[in-house]
Amino acid sequence: MLRRRILTTGNTSNKTNEERDNLSLFVDSPSPDQHKNKEKNASTAEIGIDEEVLASNRAPAWTDEDDAELLEIPTQRKYKKLRLTLKEKLSSGDLEDQLRKNFCAVIGNPHWATFSGTFDSGYGESLHNFYPQNSRKGHSIIPIGITSHDVKDSLRFIDFHPRKPILLSAGVSKTLNIFQVNKNSIAKLQSIYFENYPLQMAHFSADGQQIILSSRNRPLWFYDLQSNRTLKIAESVSYAKSTKSCKSFSISPDNKLIAVACEDGYINLISSNTKELVDEFKLNGSVHALTFSNDGLKLFAGGSDGDIYVWDIGRRSCIHKFPDEGSICCSTICISKDGKYLVSGSTAGCVNVYDKDHIWKCRPEPVKKFQNMHSAVNASVINSRSEVLAYSSRKYKNSLKLVDLKSLCVISHWPSHRMRLGCVQSIAFCADGSQLAVGNSYGKIFVYEIHSRSS
Repeated sequence: MLRRRILTTGNTSNKTNEERDNLSLFVDSPSPDQHKNKEKNASTAEIGIDEEVLASNRAPAWTDEDDAELLEIPTQRKYKKLRLTLKEKLSSGDLEDQLRKNFCAVIGNPHWATFSGTFDSGYGESLHNFYPQNSRKGHSIIPIGITSHDVKDSLRFIDFHPRKPILLSAGVSKTLNIFQVNKNSIAKLQSIYFENYPLQMAHFSADGQQIILSSRNRPLWFYDLQSNRTLKIAESVSYAKSTKSCKSFSISPDNKLIAVACEDGYINLISSNTKELVDEFKLNGSVHALTFSNDGLKLFAGGSDGDIYVWDIGRRSCIHKFPDEGSICCSTICISKDGKYLVSGSTAGCVNVYDKDHIWKCRPEPVKKFQNMHSAVNASVINSRSEVLAYSSRKYKNSLKLVDLKSLCVISHWPSHRMRLGCVQSIAFCADGSQLAVGNSYGKIFVYEIHSRSS
């Protein structure tokens, strides 16, 4: 019985082998090459992810400028709306369109993004006026040279000759230096020492024959360039109670009068020829800045009360007074040569540009207001061409700004952050307005040449 069972099992195994052989006639048997391909596919299936990672890190064979840059979208949920498909990368153009679409869907199309051909007031106007002016018809500023005052930390004032390329510097070291400005250099011509007279201001006269000097707690002195002699002011003026301290002064364009800012809000009018006191004005507060009009018939003054006063020189009376907008204390005043603009600076760092024809209102509004100074404005000057306004502050370094008066926009490319102007003490333009001098508290004087491409 046992032998029969073994034989039967052997017969069944033979039958199954025969059936497999018969089925192989109807089914294609894999070739040796197919076996190799299956082994390769199995190996690639195991390391498929690694090959994709390696392929993504490979550098492309070449780059085409027309191909759009692909940007990877993060997988977080908040970036879900940026995905157009399930892909993790989008072209820069598709991403920009999607961002714009989402922005307009939430906020809507803003009015400042629609261009109607004319710009409104604000940043749109300033950018429209400045960038074409800066790139095509702007001002190129080229350095000429650097010179220095005699003693460090003593420079107080610089000024150009009204007719010749001559520059002066005055300081509390009691020294007056005179330089000649050439095209590529600066040469020192003369150095004058004034005993017991620390200089605070020094101005050339309108005719260029004298230099008017001022000092704290002392009257004005006059230095004659032809005779090299120093002339003191008349005794009738020096003993006046209001002339104990001379803060600042201004010379009339016709060279007939000198307006001196004194203590207690007094303004003295002194004759340039006789050096005698002509008349005396009084402000409500103390006087900090004053200047004559272009015709010399009016005097503008500002003080600690934040108002600007206008006097008629012929009638010797105050004809108008208006508050300087945003000003607590007026520190500087200047008028353009063409008589179009009146510029005032305050101790709060605000600079207002007024249209001179509109200042006769009770509360005139400035046509432009600059608030890019963080400290008191100590100097403001307009060149003779009435193209560039320069104003500065002595508290912080590189606190100097230039303004294009045609577009009323700040020239932002100068001074650059790499320039080391220091704490600007005084600024001045030459007679034709093509040169700018900057004096800092360290005694350095920088001279630049300004080229206007529009001219």
